[in-house]
Amino acid sequence: MLSYVSVGSITAVYPSSGPKRGCQTVTIEGEHLCNDLDDGDVSTVILNGYAVERLMLVSSTKIIVAVGDAGANYPGGSGPVVIVSKARGNSTSVDAPGTNYRYIGI
Repeated sequence: MLSYVSVGSITAVYPSSGPKRGCQTVTIEGEHLCNDLDDGDVSTVILNGYAVERLMLVSSTKIIVAVGDAGANYPGGSGPVVIVSKARGNSTSVDAPGTNYRYIGI
């Protein structure tokens, strides 16, 4: 028998911007972001093209990450948030207010 697995949806990212040097935490909220029963389900989170430094809290409705340095060559702009989950696949933010992430050139 086949079972259906819901793909995750990202409903909020806050703060939705931060310095390109990182050094902050970001909270991502949504539904079906990962499998709560598997601590290693989320392999990475990508903010606007850059993998986060560390996963701090992971649940099916909230993920908190430590943001790393985007590097000196980062071109700027806002981009999607992607959660890579073995159980749920990739959950990608849509281009809606408060769901993308922007690195600021500080």
